[in-house]
Amino acid sequence: MKKLAAILALCLMVICGAPVMMWAGSTDYNVSIAVGSGSVSGFIQTNGAVGTLSAADITNWNLLLNDGSSSFDLVGSNSQLLVGGTSFSATATDLLFNFSNSSSDFVLFQNPSIGSSENWLCFEGTSNGCSGSPSSINLRVGFGSVQILGETGVQVVATSATVPEPGSFVLLGVNLLGAALIGLAWKVCEAGSSSTRAAIVA
Repeated sequence: MKKLAAILALCLMVICGAPVMMWAGSTDYNVSIAVGSGSVSGFIQTNGAVGTLSAADITNWNLLLNDGSSSFDLVGSNSQLLVGGTSFSATATDLLFNFSNSSSDFVLFQNPSIGSSENWLCFEGTSNGCSGSPSSINLRVGFGSVQILGETGVQVVATSATVPEPGSFVLLGVNLLGAALIGLAWKVCEAGSSSTRAAIVA
């Protein structure tokens, strides 16, 4: 009887614990763009969604802005994000923006808050909503000069990191171990069920 109780307890733990063993869905995209006399480099992290992206799909970022003379690091904890329209999208390998979209589309990362007039990176379509320069990537450090790179059509603005993060390997190991334990527990449960049936029949 104790053995049967132990088998049932193990089966219950596996059933309850199995939904927790999931693969992380986030994707990091590397950014490295020369913009006017400056540049932007770093990463944008998404929740793994593909297709049109909204602000809710962007989970973190670290974007080092440089205007040629000074720099500022926009990170998720010191800046805000605003996404307008449907021109921002993702594939498994790239983040894309349609700079020729005629609607009021833009992606704006800004410190300390949206509308502060300082420390921003913006991808904007034909509406010129961020810098007054339509169809461009533009940035500003502090209250310095705005750096601008004109763009047309759909362009890649960031590329997926090719090397998985160390945490991904840990998650993979946990998932493989979990799968092995589930398989073992299933066999134990099956054996327990057979024993129970035999006992009942006897």
